[in-house]
This record gives sequence, structure tokens and C-alpha cells, in this order.
Amino acid sequence: MNELCVKIKHPYFIGKTSSVFTVKIDNIYVSVAFGNDEAELKFIGRKGKEKLSNLSLEVLSIFFIYMGSFPKIETMRYNQEVLDVSALSWKYFTDNYFRKRTSVLCQIDAAHINQTAVNNYRRIRKYPLYSMQSLISEAYTHTMTNHRVLLLLHVIDGLVEDNQVALCPSEIMKKYKVSVRSCDYICKVYFLCNKYFFSYHRKYNLDILSLMHISQYKYLRILTDTRNWYSHFLADKKKPDRLIDGSEMLISFEIVYLIVRLFLIDKLSVPIDEERVKEFYLVLHDWIVDLNNMDKKKYKSKTYKNNVAIEEMNHMLMLIAKKQAEEMAILS
Repeated sequence: MNELCVKIKHPYFIGKTSSVFTVKIDNIYVSVAFGNDEAELKFIGRKGKEKLSNLSLEVLSIFFIYMGSFPKIETMRYNQEVLDVSALSWKYFTDNYFRKRTSVLCQIDAAHINQTAVNNYRRIRKYPLYSMQSLISEAYTHTMTNHRVLLLLHVIDGLVEDNQVALCPSEIMKKYKVSVRSCDYICKVYFLCNKYFFSYHRKYNLDILSLMHISQYKYLRILTDTRNWYSHFLADKKKPDRLIDGSEMLISFEIVYLIVRLFLIDKLSVPIDEERVKEFYLVLHDWIVDLNNMDKKKYKSKTYKNNVAIEEMNHMLMLIAKKQAEEMAILS
């Protein structure tokens, strides 16, 4: 029998009680053990290093979908051979900013890591998923915010298939009294936003759109215009609803990144922890309250009420402001 052992770290593991679960995938025994601030994954079977390694990376990619980031890979060992983790593609090395407890949407357990989840993962279009993994990697840390948002909006193009939006034009006409074609990009944006943003917004009275002073349809137009303007290098007067301000871009990045992950989790056919989704949106709501210098009594999230995420968000805003200043200096 051969064994591949992978040790990983993530803020999600901090304070997690010592526990272990084991499942069988592709006739390989996969165990996940938690302890302190790390987890240890073991892949044990008669298959060789390549098969075990490939399965380990698939499982880590499923972790990515659930957690919003790759855990930090500390070590990989095949039998007695220590593998060089630095040789992995740089998409596996997530920027530290995105490794947050508040981004985790699913428990890491046998209900979410199993043969069914892996089989469904293999049916997902990989190139757009790899693109999404890459754009939040350490290698993209200094990428301009508008470019990062643009790439994420193109991920929607790659993941949402045409047959999934066939009914969207009639729904958009009914809800917003606007005519669109099924091939228009706005249909894919509507498909994701309607199910994974607007529905939560309505159910939990999130107030995010009201804080942003926009309607549902206006937000669909903003995302569509942003994708089209930056993709085609249009003149300034074109697509006036596009995102320009750095903080607005970050807010939309967080929203779109979340709805794409929720879409992928649905594709894996595993349960979503709705309370975690709700809390993520409420944290975003509270950050917008801070951006607008509003009364902190408007806070809705448990996280913000406990004063946990404020420093993270404000630090990111400072980085965006710095990037914008650098970009303006280059243009001038």
C-alpha cells in the first residue's frame, strides 16, 4: 500500500477540536485529521504516486470552493519521499488576504468530501475554475483591481452554460420590463445574481443594494458594462455604468466571487451552510456601513459586532487606495 500525506494550514482550522473522518474515493482511503491550527490529509491505496497526487489536488480544489481559498500547503510526502511543494502551480498559493474564516461556506467533513463530490467536481469546466484560483493567488497580489474584477467576470462566461440561461430573457422582461437576448452576457449575470444574491438579499433583508443606492437591474447593468468596457477597451463615454471606484470594485468582487462559489457548490451537490452565507453577506453590509461613515448601530453581522473583520477590510481598502495612486502616477 502507498501513502500520500499532505499537511495544510488555514484560519478555519484554528480552535477546531481534534477529529478525523475517513472516506473512500476511487478505491483510495482518504482521511482528514484536524488538530491545533492544521489538518493532515492521507491518501492510502494500491495506486502510484501520480494517481494519489492527482486525487489530492482534486480534493484541495474542492477545499478551495468550500473555503474561498487554498489552505497553505506545509508538506507533501509520498511514502518516505518528501515532495517539493514549491513545484506546484502558483494557483495553489492563495494570497493571505483571502484566507479568512468568514469565507468558509461548508464544513469539511464526510458529507462534503466524498466520491459524489469528486465525481461532480470532475464535470466542472476546469479552465475558468483555474482562472479564478489564479486571480486570488500570491502571484496576482499586485494586479490592478479592475483587471482582477474583469477576470472574475469572465469566469462567469466560462462556467455558466448557454442552456442554463435559456429562460432568462423572459424572466428579465417580466421583472424589469427590459428586452434582452439569451446570448447577452447580462443573462448569465442575472442567472447567478438572481439565485445566489438577490434571493438572499430578499430573505435576510441584507440592505446591501440600498447602501449602494442601486436597484437589482442597475446592478446587473453595472457588472455587464464593467465586463464589456474593460474587455473591449471602449472610449470613456461608453458603458457609463461600469465600475470605476476602487472600493466599489472590491465590494462587487466579493459579491461575484461568492455567487460563483455558491454556483460551484451546487454543482457538487453538497449541502450549503446557509448561516455562513448569510453571515458573509452581513459582514459585507457592515463594511459598506463603515465605508460610508454610518452609525455602527447599523451593523448586522456577528463578526462585525465582535469587531473581528474591521481591520482586515480597512487594510484592504488602504491597499486599493495605494494601487490607485500608483496607477494614476503611471498614467500621468
